[in-house]
Amino acid sequence: MPSFWARKKKAFSKQPLMRGIDVSKWQGKPDWKKIAADGVEFAMIRLGFHGSSGSLGEDPTADYNLKSANENGILTGVYFYSLAKDTTEAEAEADWVLERAGKYAISLPIVIDYEMMENAPSLAPLGVRRSLWRF
Repeated sequence: MPSFWARKKKAFSKQPLMRGIDVSKWQGKPDWKKIAADGVEFAMIRLGFHGSSGSLGEDPTADYNLKSANENGILTGVYFYSLAKDTTEAEAEADWVLERAGKYAISLPIVIDYEMMENAPSLAPLGVRRSLWRF
């Protein structure tokens, strides 16, 4: 029996594919003109994050990345790096994202990058699902 990935590759082999990237402050200040020239068609850009101290913060490169990617014809979506420990925190994160995302020309979905921190309180699987649904 073919592996999971071999079956997926076959299933999607006739589907149109797009080249995309994931960008946050960790990539510095990308040259969006060059990125577009290299054939990248979309970018998922980190809009913000849930800090380990509990505060919510904007990625310092989000504004530059969203505006520059759009100016160079690259489709954009945003994501939020979540550490929500309960549905209340997940709702606060979602509200935070929606409040900020509206000022940008976003053409792709808003998504959540949910992480569980080592040695930190985390949710049981049911709690994770409930928090993600809240987001």
